[in-house]
Amino acid sequence: MTIYPLCWEQFGCNQKDCLVRISNKTDCWTVPALNCQGELPESFPEKIKKCLDCSRFQQIKNTEILEAMLIQLIGRHTETVKMALEKNRDQENTRAEMSTGLSEAFDALRRIASGDPYVRISEDSSLELIAHLKELVNLTARNLGEIVDLSHEFAIGLAEHFDVLLRMSSGDLSARITGTSPVELLESLKHVTNEMIQKVSRQIADRKKAEEEAQESERLISTLMKNLPGMVYRCRNDRSWTITFVSDGCVSLTGYSPQDMVGNHIRSYTNLIHADDREMVWEQVQNALLQRIPYQLQYRIQTATGNEKWVWEQGTGIYSDEGELLALEGFINDITERKTAEVLVKASEEKYRALVNNIQDGVFILQDKSLKFVKEALARMV
Repeated sequence: MTIYPLCWEQFGCNQKDCLVRISNKTDCWTVPALNCQGELPESFPEKIKKCLDCSRFQQIKNTEILEAMLIQLIGRHTETVKMALEKNRDQENTRAEMSTGLSEAFDALRRIASGDPYVRISEDSSLELIAHLKELVNLTARNLGEIVDLSHEFAIGLAEHFDVLLRMSSGDLSARITGTSPVELLESLKHVTNEMIQKVSRQIADRKKAEEEAQESERLISTLMKNLPGMVYRCRNDRSWTITFVSDGCVSLTGYSPQDMVGNHIRSYTNLIHADDREMVWEQVQNALLQRIPYQLQYRIQTATGNEKWVWEQGTGIYSDEGELLALEGFINDITERKTAEVLVKASEEKYRALVNNIQDGVFILQDKSLKFVKEALARMV
């Protein structure tokens, strides 16, 4: 994970009581290190929200800070959505196996209750409760005489179990089998049924929480993107590298709207890159993808109005668990002002150097009782 500089070091902040500073973390100073007022927020979106609501954070935030938060939030959002999908899949698999196992066990019980002593079912199941239930069904078939003696008790117990299962299938997760029975099979079946209902209830609660966190993450991502002056993008690895998303910042950056770019070939943006920079951009991106590392580069683009801008881009590849490149996503920001300032500084330095070199006298700069610069002519004099 990228390690970002500590905020108070980067911005020369003297706020000794800053909540972020007090946490004394050495990792990313934005969200993971935040421990506001000694209370750790319950979820990742709550941490982001505390940063956005913090008055001191509003004073020091800039593009780099918001970009760092956005990258983390997108990553956590992807993990949250993936976790929610996995929970749904596991829940469906468990429910299907539970339903099949119970159906098989109840069918065998009906045959046993009809007086069939030769009933046998497979005891294989990845669910321990179902496997144990099947084992008890087979044991009961071998002891049919006991069932005959307790037929009345058995019939009442089965009726209660079917009633509870019917209520559960209708959405009533508060239904439970109560009481005790002298029949071991009915007691085990009660345990299996109640445990199954509790597990389904927990799975539904976990799935709902994951979905709520995913929705909150999406809302916060939208808020952060509106604060970013640059453009966030994503394109999938199909035959034409189709652009699947760009943030609203593309309007101020390129002069084009998201609707102009989404759904088009990535070349629709590449065509904006200055002709002298295109080959360099493509080579650096390809090299980074081959090494599976993030890429950072600076180049020029031409906007919809024909103006030339310098931009800074940071991006990375998104890979499957098998290592297949699925997509590219990143951030592009306008650095024209900074580049212009660099050119002016360089020109000023060259002018100053030429002026000093043309002076025949000795020239030196003394700062803090130390010589910072000495012209060669002065060195020869002394």
